[in-house]
Amino acid sequence: MKVVRHDGSDERHAVCALVHSPEVLAAVSAAWDTESFASKYANILARWCVDHFVKYGEAPGIGGITAKFDTWKDIADSTIVDTMADWLASLPAMSDMTPDYAIDLIRNIVQRNSIKRLGNALTNLAETGKVEDALNIQAQWKRPKIGQEESGVFPLADLSVVERAFDQSTKKPLIEFPGALGEFFGDVMSADSFVSLLAPEKTGKTTVLMDLAWRAVAQGRRTAFFSCGDMSQDQVIQRLLPRLCKRPLKGGRFMIPTELAYENKEPKIVREPKSAPPITKEDAVKAFASSAGADPKRFRLLTHPAGTITAKDISNQVNRWADEGWVPEVIVIDYADILGAPIGLREKIEQIDHTWRELRAMSTRMRCLVLTASQSDTEGYTAWLLTKKNFSDSKTKVAHVTAMIGLNMTESERRQNICRYNYVALREAEFMQDKPAYVAVAGCTRVGRPSLISCWPND
Repeated sequence: MKVVRHDGSDERHAVCALVHSPEVLAAVSAAWDTESFASKYANILARWCVDHFVKYGEAPGIGGITAKFDTWKDIADSTIVDTMADWLASLPAMSDMTPDYAIDLIRNIVQRNSIKRLGNALTNLAETGKVEDALNIQAQWKRPKIGQEESGVFPLADLSVVERAFDQSTKKPLIEFPGALGEFFGDVMSADSFVSLLAPEKTGKTTVLMDLAWRAVAQGRRTAFFSCGDMSQDQVIQRLLPRLCKRPLKGGRFMIPTELAYENKEPKIVREPKSAPPITKEDAVKAFASSAGADPKRFRLLTHPAGTITAKDISNQVNRWADEGWVPEVIVIDYADILGAPIGLREKIEQIDHTWRELRAMSTRMRCLVLTASQSDTEGYTAWLLTKKNFSDSKTKVAHVTAMIGLNMTESERRQNICRYNYVALREAEFMQDKPAYVAVAGCTRVGRPSLISCWPND
């Protein structure tokens, strides 16, 4: 992986990860060097973290580092102590970076600094005529190896590898739903996952993606929403306003579902009529302000016209954010089919494969959930449930996702704001074996909530 941006701040983010993450320390401690960082203060803090991990098998945290500092400051130079105190004061209470990304960042920093030291040594020796010494140093230099890289791991010897895998499997999903829809999703909306919706044109893909994005935000997840179609930034905000204000943008009468059942492929729905005035500017500002909570920067919005941003552009952008200390847990892309074509590829099937492969790689590299959508073929308009036969353009889309979810509705269901979700493709599908083939969902699109209630069918 390539980290794009480098300055003094990257070492601060790296140190923060070492202070808080035992996974990061487990990956870097064996090969750690006292001069791995360019900053001597970062090197001191990193050494404390590594020593603490070697002795206790855990990250020191703010408490452990502070205790070490209190002992060290009595014997250290006062000017160094003052600067170190500033470093400690600026350390966040937790690291926003995923362990994998932090390890990649640290590896890049360590290798960059090692190359710089080698270059300086070679230049100094060459300028003083010590060419043979310069050649010997060059021959002896080895690329620092941090983390797994080429050496791999030893799960039989390093049991933290097993513990980490188990911890990952038992983590809560990044987006949770109540009722039958929550049972349907299980842990599909989890870290390391790449999930796509599949639906015909004009069947609410964007509405569902925005619903998923805002559920993530409301549940405290750092969420990035890339709008890559025909909506401007203002239009995306306007689409979000009904959801935040719980009423239509222009007011009026609307229907909220309160009960839903499905028997013999026919829905039975009870809806409650409501009415509300239009949303004012004051309402809009208040709604967003009240949603800020403890982390007002957990939602990030980017808008691009269709075809002007590629999957690689998105990946590079996410890398830059991570270098700055903002690592998204959920990335929503509306939507993959209208991203720009990768440079250098002419065949459409190759372009699609490259795009979806890049999005999958981003989900694993950043340890995040990536959500997008894709358009089905023309037969998808009449299919009762979408299947793998209903993909458009390239079957490799199905190969790259961890789950593909079909959005199915008849014209009657569309008018009632009812949709049926099914799995077109799903890895690790054991949890669905004893469940029906689909789940029914009802909502109110006028208030931006397509999934207010849900039920399993009784067919």
